[in-house]
Amino acid sequence: MPKQKIASLSHYIDLLLDAVCLVDGDGFFVDVSAGCERVFGYTRDELIGRNIRELIHPDDLQSTMATADRVLKGQAVTYFENRYIRKDGSVAYIMWSARWAEQDKLRVAVARNVTQRKHADAKQHAMYAISEAVHAADSLEQLTANISHAVSSVMPGLKLSIDTQDETTELYSPTVDCTHAGPLDANNQALFEFINTQVAIAVERHQLLEKLKYLALYDDLTGLPNRSLFNDRLASALKRKQRSGGTLTILYIDLDGFKAVNDTWGHEAGDRVLKQVAVRLQDSVRSVDTVARLAGDEFVILLEGDGPAHSPWVVAEKIVCNVEQPIYIAEAELRVLPSIGLASYPTDALDATALLRHADHAMYKAKKTRDQYVHPPAPVWN
Repeated sequence: MPKQKIASLSHYIDLLLDAVCLVDGDGFFVDVSAGCERVFGYTRDELIGRNIRELIHPDDLQSTMATADRVLKGQAVTYFENRYIRKDGSVAYIMWSARWAEQDKLRVAVARNVTQRKHADAKQHAMYAISEAVHAADSLEQLTANISHAVSSVMPGLKLSIDTQDETTELYSPTVDCTHAGPLDANNQALFEFINTQVAIAVERHQLLEKLKYLALYDDLTGLPNRSLFNDRLASALKRKQRSGGTLTILYIDLDGFKAVNDTWGHEAGDRVLKQVAVRLQDSVRSVDTVARLAGDEFVILLEGDGPAHSPWVVAEKIVCNVEQPIYIAEAELRVLPSIGLASYPTDALDATALLRHADHAMYKAKKTRDQYVHPPAPVWN
């Protein structure tokens, strides 16, 4: 087989995508392969005779020089990464392998541009950091702080602010404002925009989850606790009373005349009436008491505490007085009247189910008698 003529090794080295450099002991380029132009943006003629320090990113200069000293002392270095300023001003992440050629007093180095990998890693790290920040946050303020810390580790100099609207009333697209302290090259600009988008998505997801949690526990129309949250609070209150003694009372409330409002003025007017009644019920009790909407025009109140001023009968009379006041909608004067049934622990029942059942029965008795708005439960024990 005839022997094939082989070109010089330098010819093949120039075909490599990586850059091969010869640098003297003082850091000046002696010779470079064609790959250096792809990596650094400078031609061979522009690099030869130039000191490598001029290209190193200022923040990486100290660590790079320390590594170069190790090479000068005869230690082979592999997979060392640092940043260089390319001819076009962009920042390139370079992975080096280098060793010292003692006979020629030259540092022989191979450089690979790993900028794309570094930015891909940064994106992945940013997504992970943002995700972790979301899971660890209990509030929008904490979320903002967590994400700010997370993204600053990915891109130093980045500042983040998030518009803090009401988290419980409406679903909304949050306004995320990301700024950076200095100029950004194309790669960092892409990373910056990626982080900005991911933060907005994360915050919106957080808000959606908070809204879903809210809707699971609160009535969307009135903002009052719903049946589920009321049952939880009643169960907790009963446990406290069973441990320490004392009483609690449930007031079960239904609105007489509400159906006529709905039929005559429409559901929008009915909703406004329910919202106004909710406010009046809250105004009739203390902040430590619980007012909840069960369904339709049915409300329930959990009273804890003793003393004449907080007597269930006093509270019931106050509710009647407040709720029966006219409600004005579109110049129309609307009225609804409350029918209220009471049941107390431990007098009337010893568990939550029985308390609610007795209060409900008492409310229907009050509604049927029409001579009073408050009716005590029948003396039925568990």
